[in-house]
Amino acid sequence: MNNLKEKLIRYLAENKISSTSLSRKAGISSGIVHNILKSENPNPTIDSVLKIAKIMNCSIDVLLEQNNFDVDPSPKKIEFALLRSVCDCLCELKEMENKNFNDFCKISHQVYKYCLENNLKQADNNFAKWYVSKMYNQG
Repeated sequence: MNNLKEKLIRYLAENKISSTSLSRKAGISSGIVHNILKSENPNPTIDSVLKIAKIMNCSIDVLLEQNNFDVDPSPKKIEFALLRSVCDCLCELKEMENKNFNDFCKISHQVYKYCLENNLKQADNNFAKWYVSKMYNQG
């Protein structure tokens, strides 16, 4: 989660806003943002990360990736209803139990991308199941 912390610090500095202001805009507790900034919350909820990503005009994977962070000045519209559907779908899969947050993000990104490319409005449960089994059944 250090990537999230670093990117959040950079975003706050570049946009000259406080963590309290960000939390108000995102509709989350200021304690959540404070804990991320102080490394006291190593695993914030997906809902919190989604809300932060929305305010920062980026995707979850951008927040968590290790590459340099640049908010696209003209970001593509994130389909939050679809992304939430993908996250909900993955949370219901038994195969996802005990998986770490980074794996969840990588898989949700691929399922979300597939759904976007196929103009779907909801997660494709069959594709999600197939993709998860492909990721974890490689020998």
